[in-house]
Amino acid sequence: MIEVTELLIAMAKEAARRQGPGTILATAPFALSAAGRGLTVPLASTLIRGDSWPSRCQWRGLSSQTGTTLSPSRRDAYNRVMPALQGRRVSAAPTIAIDGPSAAGKTAVGTRVAHELGYRFIDTGMMYRAVTWLALQKQLDLHDEGALAKLALATDIVVEPPAADGPGRVLVDGDDITDRLRTTEVGEAVSLVSRVPGVRTAMVAVQRRLAEQGGIVMAGRDIGTVVMPEALLKAYLDASLDERVRRRHQELLAMGRAVTEQDVRDELSLRDRIDSERAVSPLRPADDAEVIDTDHLSLDEVVGRIMELVPCRS
Repeated sequence: MIEVTELLIAMAKEAARRQGPGTILATAPFALSAAGRGLTVPLASTLIRGDSWPSRCQWRGLSSQTGTTLSPSRRDAYNRVMPALQGRRVSAAPTIAIDGPSAAGKTAVGTRVAHELGYRFIDTGMMYRAVTWLALQKQLDLHDEGALAKLALATDIVVEPPAADGPGRVLVDGDDITDRLRTTEVGEAVSLVSRVPGVRTAMVAVQRRLAEQGGIVMAGRDIGTVVMPEALLKAYLDASLDERVRRRHQELLAMGRAVTEQDVRDELSLRDRIDSERAVSPLRPADDAEVIDTDHLSLDEVVGRIMELVPCRS
């Protein structure tokens, strides 16, 4: 009996991770198709009421993409435990993953989507820039993977979500270094640092702890594939190199940086090559990600496209 109960709770939690937290309300009977000697119990057999989404999203059927097989002998046990499960809370961490190459719009889009949903936005790229900045400050050899991994593990990096009236902040060992992370020097070196397996392991561990808190829109290059493979929604933002160069160049000029478009093109081309060719967590869309070409879309249009994909929104 306990084993079956735990199995059903696990199923509900799996579904909740995909669609948000809620309360188990009811399940369908075992009038389901047989799978070999057992019975397939798809997650669609359970309904939950969501409580972290807009009020118009009150009822959801759970995804039937994942199934669990029980032997026929457990059929009665399942039916006996269901009354006890109805009304039981299942916790979950609704998360949205946004991936893509440099200057594809991940930060601007992620910030807006998070605001629309009342979630927190985390730009994981700033974590890798923070490690890179610190490595440059300490004059570490950027090809010394052991030293870089040790630095990443020993450094306390805090990424504060953007406030309503300003950008987010990045703190390294308590110091605000946000304004120092968009320099050409950091931009040219960050892919060398972020490709180090030990650095990625340290940063992914931090990112996963943040994701467990729920209510997160997280942007990066391996969020949907590595950090949050069970994210509620995965989007991969893409754009041509020309368009990304234009956007990043305008962004840097607005920050008072004197850079040429060729400087930006060289930096982005190098990052694209390193990010896509690294052995650990290379840049690529998750198999179940929605790929959005943002070349000819405004910020509002990209945000709207993602919001249309959020479950239970009309």
